[in-house]
Amino acid sequence: MKIIEEIIIQENYTFVKQEMVLELTDWVEDLPSEQVKLCLAKVLNITVNDGDIIIKGYLIKKRTLYLIAYLVESVGEFLQKLEKLIRMELRNYFNPKIFSENYSDDFLDAEVLFVRHRFNNAYLKNFLLGYTIKLPYFDPYVDWLKKEVSQQNFCSYLDYTGAIGPVKVDVRF
Repeated sequence: MKIIEEIIIQENYTFVKQEMVLELTDWVEDLPSEQVKLCLAKVLNITVNDGDIIIKGYLIKKRTLYLIAYLVESVGEFLQKLEKLIRMELRNYFNPKIFSENYSDDFLDAEVLFVRHRFNNAYLKNFLLGYTIKLPYFDPYVDWLKKEVSQQNFCSYLDYTGAIGPVKVDVRF
């Protein structure tokens, strides 16, 4: 394995680093918060097992997925695969009778499931990658963010403390 800052070359594959925030749309309101998080963790693990992605950092919340990863595909291809896997999970979760009473047949195929945004929060990125932030002064936001991230169950911060989180994270480099 060869690592060049934003690129990983491993077994004839080139992985390119991507950082993104996926804002989930209104479909999440029809599911319990933990079910949304479990669904996203499951589909992320599927992409890891398929060799499409190396996850370095993530945070899954009720309406947002923060992701720092190396992708073998283009971002567009990865997001299409992620969307397809989420739709499959939603079909499996909903009872077909309840689903047909509450939603049209094309609901899961037509609705946009998430909107991609830039990942601009440098402090959050550092925490998700297991880094410690040391400032020469006290910053209440950094202190609050550290406490917030450390209390999340669906977060790579766990993996970097030695615990095992619900999503497979590569902490080697």
